[in-house]
Amino acid sequence: MEDFISQVATAITKDVKTMKADDEFRRYREWDSMAALEMITMLKQNYDIVIPRRKFDNLRTLTDVFNYLAKR
Repeated sequence: MEDFISQVATAITKDVKTMKADDEFRRYREWDSMAALEMITMLKQNYDIVIPRRKFDNLRTLTDVFNYLAKR
């Protein structure tokens, strides 16, 4: 999980020290449409998983995204 959060932090240009697994990532000040694309791209590059946009929009926390990846 720590490595995953670090990768998300890099993708959306956020200080990893301020992030927790149960954060609702869309509430981050850094979150915007570009951050969403960066995160989706990072997931494809690092995990070879594409989360359909409709499904991605329903994931609320970093843990939700991590668990989605773990099930694939």
